[in-house]
Amino acid sequence: MERPRIYIGVDGGGSVTRAIGIDHSARLVGVGRSSGSNPNNGDLSSSAESILAAIRQTGANVKQVASLHLGIAGVGSESFANGLRDEILRIEPSLSQATISISHDLDIALEGALCGSPGICLVAGTGSACYGRKESGETYRESGRAFSYEDPGSGYAIAKRAIDSGLLAAPSVTGRSEIAALSKSVIELADKGHSEALALLTLEASNLVELARPILSEFEGSASDCELVLVGGMLERESVYRSLIKRALNEQFPKRKISPCRHAPVMGALQHAWTHKQSLPLSSEQLSDLEHHAVSIRPALRRDALEIATIHLTSWRSAYRHIMPLEIIETISLEKRLNQWTATITEDSANQILVAENIAGAIVGFALWGPCGDPDVGDSTTELLAIYMRPEHFGLGIGSRLLREVESSTQSGEIVLWVLVANVPGRHFYSQRGYTPDGAERPYQVGNTSYPSLRYRKQLAT
Repeated sequence: MERPRIYIGVDGGGSVTRAIGIDHSARLVGVGRSSGSNPNNGDLSSSAESILAAIRQTGANVKQVASLHLGIAGVGSESFANGLRDEILRIEPSLSQATISISHDLDIALEGALCGSPGICLVAGTGSACYGRKESGETYRESGRAFSYEDPGSGYAIAKRAIDSGLLAAPSVTGRSEIAALSKSVIELADKGHSEALALLTLEASNLVELARPILSEFEGSASDCELVLVGGMLERESVYRSLIKRALNEQFPKRKISPCRHAPVMGALQHAWTHKQSLPLSSEQLSDLEHHAVSIRPALRRDALEIATIHLTSWRSAYRHIMPLEIIETISLEKRLNQWTATITEDSANQILVAENIAGAIVGFALWGPCGDPDVGDSTTELLAIYMRPEHFGLGIGSRLLREVESSTQSGEIVLWVLVANVPGRHFYSQRGYTPDGAERPYQVGNTSYPSLRYRKQLAT
């Protein structure tokens, strides 16, 4: 029997469980995603099922797993961790040969964010917490069960307060993760200048800092130079809420440095899995390379509109800055793109949007496709309407993966697309993937200026 040589890290939160697997040479095996696995939101059996679903999605042969580390929200004691381990092995006995270690999600968040260095992580996702580790290894942890709204500053607290105040309508869902997801609507309202939503977020930002106060104060004298990172679904992207929290922190703890996260929490779990069997840890460069390639494809959701709009704007400007004058490039605003994509995602149409999501949950690319409206093609022909990546993710194969996913998802026998004549890199990209000009041309209008474009076509294998 071949010796087990696969290492898997799992980040199990209240809403989402993420997994990443690598082989003994630190090469990516795959990534997985499933529903939340906090056992306090269900039971040990449902938590184990979600964890295993994410592991299976990586494509790893579970019989070849040498080491598995789980960072799971809600796992607060050794007996609880042992119970979860036993449940996982009951459902999937093929993992019995693996070393299975379990910690709470705050541990892997800090490990990933600071690469093992001492510091503090302030977490706001479905729930909220603060966790710190000093140079000595001594750890500190705060949760928000004592507050009037449980888990202050979390998605759950924001949504619950908004529902109770009448800002949001009472939902039909009752689960914590489902209620927490409604917090995105409060942030959207605040982004549009809604005063009540902004006041609510300001209050919860203050409550989150209050939650962290004991740890921030403890570290103020003895480790004032250690870093503070903001982690979790509510904080990992720039938003009006993240800005409010940063402002509250700067006002109350001006000496505390807020640092960017180096790596996603699941990479902290992977590091733990690796070092249980290997003498040397994975380098930050290795972790970064794995993160760049650890991308999954899924349908777009309404909450993705801002990220899609941002990618569209920045990538479009990057691609066309040598084709169009700057004054034309700058006529397209983020607000215009956001309105466009919010409508595209929410409207009932035959068009479909796929997004490429990295292991941290951030969108790095997208593709839009649907029925072709050109009068000279067949009714069943699919048109690729847009495909864009973040400029820093060019050349990583994400565009090719999105294109292959579109080709495999469509029921038609061919795909067409339009590309500017002057967009030489774009034409080269499609030519390399089997698309050829079919002789059709049309102008691409931007403001009062038009640019010639060509139609490319590809017959798909049936």
